[in-house]
Amino acid sequence: MARHTKPKGETAKMQRGFGWLAVLGVLLVLVGLVGLVYTGVAHLTSMILFGRLLLIGGAVGLLHAIQARGTNFFWLGDRGLPGSNEVESRGRSRPSTSRPAWW
Repeated sequence: MARHTKPKGETAKMQRGFGWLAVLGVLLVLVGLVGLVYTGVAHLTSMILFGRLLLIGGAVGLLHAIQARGTNFFWLGDRGLPGSNEVESRGRSRPSTSRPAWW
């Protein structure tokens, strides 16, 4: 039959520390699960924030477009574009039946 003797040296140290290693392993598994859940929560939070920023930017752009309807910005009007007559269009409004040169 096999003898039951007490382990000596490094083997004894391993047997004494096994309980702590098991506790550490369980703790690391729990922290890993929390990390996985946190990744999902962080992703959802960032998507919600990005969506809100897009909505705010769209609303600001829409309000600015409504406010700038009567103005003649160089990128919206027909001045300086190929095919437009800059001299004739100064000082008078565009006829309602014609489209701008860039249309």
